[in-house]
Amino acid sequence: MEDISDSPDFCHGNKCIWMEADVVAYKLCDQNYDCERCTFDFVMRNTWKAKTDSENVVLNFANNSLIDNIIGKISRIFYDRKLIYLKNQLVLKHMFGSVYTIGISQLLSNLIENIDEVEMLNDYGLVKKEEKLLSIRGKWGSKEILSPMDFTLLQKLDIDPDEFPDDNVFGVVSVGEPEITLARVSVERVKKDNYRLLKKLRNFLETEPQIGYTMMDGGNRCEYLYEALGLDTFQKIISNLN
Repeated sequence: MEDISDSPDFCHGNKCIWMEADVVAYKLCDQNYDCERCTFDFVMRNTWKAKTDSENVVLNFANNSLIDNIIGKISRIFYDRKLIYLKNQLVLKHMFGSVYTIGISQLLSNLIENIDEVEMLNDYGLVKKEEKLLSIRGKWGSKEILSPMDFTLLQKLDIDPDEFPDDNVFGVVSVGEPEITLARVSVERVKKDNYRLLKKLRNFLETEPQIGYTMMDGGNRCEYLYEALGLDTFQKIISNLN
């Protein structure tokens, strides 16, 4: 069958986010990217969940449920349009005026849920764009997050590792609309990136039948995603999140 996406008449301007994420071969958006009211998006999201649920018996038998569980968590992420999604896997929530809470995205929080420490690398006051903002450390390694914009840090909030990822807010900031606009990422872009990661994880799941046990330690049970994927693969995944 001819690949119509190579045709000069193929429309590139309004691809469905599921097509952008390479989950479906061809689908154009006819809802002006209002995914919450889109029947196709609803069906696709529930298909991911149903596929995950229907495989649970097989996956548990193969001790393969660890990656399956994270696929389920990501597929069930609620995209709150009251949140402002930012570059570098950060989110803002409006409080009043120019004051917002700032936290770590649900996607990154779910991937690195076993953390030892979250440290803010800034003093109170002005934080500049591209300045190191946050250091997250765990047995899987560490990830530093850069500030996607200029803002004023008003208050630091401690993240309790035992409450993470439910507790993922680390500060209160003051920031102007122009700075937010430059750092903002659309909900549609966030969804597309998350669906692309879902596809990678499912491909990994299908090609690695013994996920759930480490390969080099005599078959000890994996407890965390980084053990199942391997440190190199895990680090590449979280490093590529932006």
